[in-house]
Amino acid sequence: MTSLLNLKSLSTGEIVEMTDQEPFIAYFFHQSTIIEDEEMKFAAGVFVKHGKPTLLMNPKMMNSFSVREKIGVIVHEYMHVALSHCTTRLTMEPDRRRTENIAKDMAINQLITDPQHGNWDLPEGCISHTDPRFNFPAGLSSEEYYALIKQKFTEQEVGDQFGDGMDDHSGWSEEDDTTGTRVVKEMARR
Repeated sequence: MTSLLNLKSLSTGEIVEMTDQEPFIAYFFHQSTIIEDEEMKFAAGVFVKHGKPTLLMNPKMMNSFSVREKIGVIVHEYMHVALSHCTTRLTMEPDRRRTENIAKDMAINQLITDPQHGNWDLPEGCISHTDPRFNFPAGLSSEEYYALIKQKFTEQEVGDQFGDGMDDHSGWSEEDDTTGTRVVKEMARR
């Protein structure tokens, strides 16, 4: 289990609130290796390594967010795990991976902030299907958002307009897709 008292990014009270409100997400959190790095250029990131999720957090960035935003970011990261985004990719090309991550972020973020289903907020700057540059319909899958982005923008335009986003998935499964997917499915089953 994660050592709760040594984290700079989350207080014990915030972890308790997340555990209380999001037990499924908290399960992934408590089973993860947590790495905090103040030099990381992203607020958070998640990947699967050695058979378990690894959560990266930048304490400086995380502590600039409200509690609702912090928990929203963690829910966002573990939704990538729960939806097997960490262990499946459409492409390994870096520019296309950015587009794919944006599409996956759109699919997840609408679930986190939707008043009917979501409980949390996300920090300003998080990608949304409602961004005026996209203005895509709600309720689509990441694959559907990916196809829409590809119709509207070149890979270069995606990089120029949206950068790398708020999270990092450059190390998304350091294991082969089959092993990583099996690990995630087993955790979800438990």
